[in-house]
Amino acid sequence: MDVKYSKELQQVIKNKIEQSNGKAISFKDYMDMCLYHEQLGYYRRNKIKIGKTGDFYTSANIGDVMGKVLANMFISYSHTNNTKPLHIIEWGSGNGKLAYDTLSAITRLGSLNIVYHAIESSPYHRRLQRDQCKDFSNFHVYDESEFLEQHPAIEGVVICNELLDAFPVHVIKKKQGENVEVYVAWEDEAGFVEVYRPIQNEILRSKIEHIHLMENQKIEINLAAETWIENIGKIMKSGSLIIIDYGDLQEQIINEDRMQGTLLCYKDHIALDEPYQHVGDQDMTSHVNFSQCMDAAKRAGFIDQHYMTQKEFLVENGVLQLLQDHDARDPFSEQSKQNRAIRQLLWSDQMSELFKVLITHKK
Repeated sequence: MDVKYSKELQQVIKNKIEQSNGKAISFKDYMDMCLYHEQLGYYRRNKIKIGKTGDFYTSANIGDVMGKVLANMFISYSHTNNTKPLHIIEWGSGNGKLAYDTLSAITRLGSLNIVYHAIESSPYHRRLQRDQCKDFSNFHVYDESEFLEQHPAIEGVVICNELLDAFPVHVIKKKQGENVEVYVAWEDEAGFVEVYRPIQNEILRSKIEHIHLMENQKIEINLAAETWIENIGKIMKSGSLIIIDYGDLQEQIINEDRMQGTLLCYKDHIALDEPYQHVGDQDMTSHVNFSQCMDAAKRAGFIDQHYMTQKEFLVENGVLQLLQDHDARDPFSEQSKQNRAIRQLLWSDQMSELFKVLITHKK
């Protein structure tokens, strides 16, 4: 079935290319269709994507440690929120694992003055969340338009965990001394191929105006992430924005050691640099440029920005207090599993240093 869906989506994209001016579409449009085509896109399909039987792990899938840390943080926020309920809005809540772990910890700690809103674009994932969190009366799940219709103004905490890295990106390449945008064309023998076009988008041009690329170096520009942050600023009256994702500051992202950019695909827990294979049947991501995120947050009226590694975030919020004594002879005890999860989040290069956290506030 996966091959069938992939071939169908390949044909849909091919048709769009043939109908376009110049017989090519931007990589951003190609990536958007691969991930978000309403029936055939990777994130729209009724398929398990996260965890052991999926294609990748998130930090929320490494035990329930992240949920416990966030629960402590949210309870602390709620104590300064007077008598009003604290509204937590998780944007891009996926399969609901983080919501479940956080709400479970909040309930165990006896704090019920918190309302949890999960926003997820995939109907399949919304069903998973409703099933998983059905016992929590303070849990609600929406698609984005439904949430915004009911909550045109936000007071509380907006959190997104590994959301921005999956937004479709523009890809820029230095070619014969000029910055050009990567487009995708179709050749009957080769399939999808890259071609290069002058940069038409004025905002995109302004983003790379002062970026120096080496010849043949690629870089991804995530305009959608900036737009998302600015839109959150428009609807948030007061509160905090927490972004957890893998990425870096701009000077690290455009380093000449990354000549091919940071775009990667994930299938069956294997990282691939083949975006034109497994069409619609693999995750596609790029590193989040946290420098651009911080600039967007400032434009949106957020203040007091705190940027750190995930390791620093977890330690600052009490993760070491979750370590437990246990019987070393039983590696399958709950205490052993939790301690292993903490070690993986704190000392794994893939989790502790690569993942970053940005916390900013609006008053």
